[in-house]
Amino acid sequence: MKPAVRITLRVVAVACLVFFAIGLLFAVSPFLQQLKVLRTWPAADAQVVHSQVVPLRTDSGQMLYDTLVVLSYQLNGRPYVSSVGSLHQSTSCERKKTPGQPN
Repeated sequence: MKPAVRITLRVVAVACLVFFAIGLLFAVSPFLQQLKVLRTWPAADAQVVHSQVVPLRTDSGQMLYDTLVVLSYQLNGRPYVSSVGSLHQSTSCERKKTPGQPN
């Protein structure tokens, strides 16, 4: 291999390493914050108050379906109500309606 090609490859490798290290530095703080939340979050029993399949239309006009679940729970004696959507939308409304099936 020619010396010029070797030098170029080393420069590219060092540049990739530098970009990786910078990205890692930006990712470590949010990761540690999320880890702290996961370790200190209190457990609570919840009841499903309401659930429904929500139709969504994409910018391209495609119909997708998501689930919306409303939960009621108590924490330290105070009542709370929270709504949660799924992390995945489906093109099939029926699959979102049927519990226990892959979306």
